[in-house]
Amino acid sequence: MVNKYNINKAVLDLVELYNKATDRTVKIQITKSIFDHLKNNYAFAINNKTRDIVKNTFPDDWSAESHQINEYKPVGQEVGKTFVAVVEKENQDAAYCFILIVRKTANNIEKFPGAASRYQDTFAKVFNTVFNLIEREKKSVVVRGDNMTSSFDFVIKTTTGEIVNDNISGRSLELPLAIALFSSLVNKDLMPDVFSTGALEENEEVLLVDNAKTKVEAAITEFSGINKLIIPNVAVFNNGHTNKDILVHKVQKLEDAIAICYPDYKEIILGTTITGLFYQEYIPAKVTYNSTVTDATRILINFDTNAEITPSILAKYENSNFRFAENHVNGKLVILDNSRINWLTSYYTTKLANIVGALAIYDPKFSVTGKMAVVVLAHGNSKYKIGELITWE
Repeated sequence: MVNKYNINKAVLDLVELYNKATDRTVKIQITKSIFDHLKNNYAFAINNKTRDIVKNTFPDDWSAESHQINEYKPVGQEVGKTFVAVVEKENQDAAYCFILIVRKTANNIEKFPGAASRYQDTFAKVFNTVFNLIEREKKSVVVRGDNMTSSFDFVIKTTTGEIVNDNISGRSLELPLAIALFSSLVNKDLMPDVFSTGALEENEEVLLVDNAKTKVEAAITEFSGINKLIIPNVAVFNNGHTNKDILVHKVQKLEDAIAICYPDYKEIILGTTITGLFYQEYIPAKVTYNSTVTDATRILINFDTNAEITPSILAKYENSNFRFAENHVNGKLVILDNSRINWLTSYYTTKLANIVGALAIYDPKFSVTGKMAVVVLAHGNSKYKIGELITWE
């Protein structure tokens, strides 16, 4: 690897060489090289901290060249974008920081380009781990579409926007990849002030990786806007060694890391229809019938329009769903909400027939005032009658 990947480190290395040089000709050459960096097309990635060091080291040159120096453009917040760092195999003290972007796959782009191609198995494993967290927080039966995983990929880019093609390896990117995946799945921007590093187990445990301190220092050098570090709970890291204003968060589980980036992540999960998912939620409801308020269960069905309900999806769904259902709807009045399509309503009616006390279907067109549902199934001992409209909330 070469320092063109991390342009701030390249400039700072040149400043260090300048300070050590004794030959005037060499100093002039180094100064020219530094200011060439500040004028070229990659100058947008040279952060203000680096620029201040250059300005203080070369005040006269800065004044003379300032009109030609290109403007710095900080990394903006974006869905699925975060930072990763790796170390050189040959030199464990040298680390490089890259930008990792999880993206929805389009037909006209190469999937897993460059260095990302060697992490496809890792991507699938991390995807499953993130999915398990989402399923748990949904507190519902969640079924993933057959093509959901293949709808996403990721790319690793240099700070100057080039795709990384070097043969990088290691597990450092597993935690940031999981955070970026979560961002993409819930379609929420990821703030560019967080750097994370760590391996991720399938049980969502965050594990230590080698050279954590070196990777953190590389990230802070390259991206001066970072003010939060997420590292494994077992990592040894002296915050005072880098910047006392940077908050260090030591995490044990993936959800701990997600909570740092998205403090309201549980509400986000519950309130988001996630691309490629088909799921249902069991929600307590109140029914008013003959002036009496009765407890009921509302089954809210959500599925993204891109999640095709194929035979395999229904098979996965049925295997887990109705064992789960018995704990929520046994003997109760159940209101089926958002069933959308007729065959799905029939499917639920058939499956729930021997579990529920009565079944009603909500449709907004039934409602004149408030929410009303029509009873479509009632057992002999039920107080409800088929065809009746009931009010619920």
